[in-house]
Amino acid sequence: PRFEVLSKLDNIPNLNNFDVERNFLQLANFQYYTPQQFSTDVEIKQTFQNNCFSAAHLNIRSLSANFDEFCVLLADLEHNFDLIGLSETKIKKDVGETANTIIAGYDFISQPTFSNAGGVSLYVKQGLRYHSRDDLSSVTKEFETLWIEINNNCSKNIICGVIYRHPNGKVEKFNEHLFSVIDRISKEKKLCIFMGDFNINLLNYDTCSLTQDFVNTLGTYYFLPQIIQPTRITDHTTTLIDNIFISSTEHRLISG
Repeated sequence: PRFEVLSKLDNIPNLNNFDVERNFLQLANFQYYTPQQFSTDVEIKQTFQNNCFSAAHLNIRSLSANFDEFCVLLADLEHNFDLIGLSETKIKKDVGETANTIIAGYDFISQPTFSNAGGVSLYVKQGLRYHSRDDLSSVTKEFETLWIEINNNCSKNIICGVIYRHPNGKVEKFNEHLFSVIDRISKEKKLCIFMGDFNINLLNYDTCSLTQDFVNTLGTYYFLPQIIQPTRITDHTTTLIDNIFISSTEHRLISG
């Protein structure tokens, strides 16, 4: 897909020659990997050795039903991600957790859902200092969002989020909410990364105005997608709806 990054600051003279391609994440790798390929890839290992911040996202389609397989996948990847986001955990509000959520070395934070689907969670590596951003988090019948802020002694703090948009919800309403949150975050002048299942097909960017609005508006805040390969492939459809977005051109991560 072709992505356009539009700047609201193009009226400033010293930004007239801003080269988007030069600032694109050159180290990002958009290929598919099996768990074995991921754990043995030399480039990925070298990246992790540089102490980069690493994040992963998975639409788990019920944490209760797939917790054991999830743990096996993490073991096969052989990397302790700093942050793991889950969507469609199916943890319901006012019901309580009915599944084992404990993974050694991680804190578990959850945003339950009102429906039988949805729900988002974060696993944060123990040792990271963080606090919940309840002022940014939200739960409605159409989407769930969960945000935290990780303290970073070496640089700016990192605001991290995981999002799930229900496929029957209105994209316009979701975009409006997300853009308002991103605008608030941008004014704090911190690093930001968010991930999730947005149920927005980025592959129809050229034909769908809602997708264009989603990508272009995020682009005005310098958010770039870390995944541009299809994430849902069936016999009849190919879509790109799961993603990780990062706002800093000076930051590097491996995403999956």
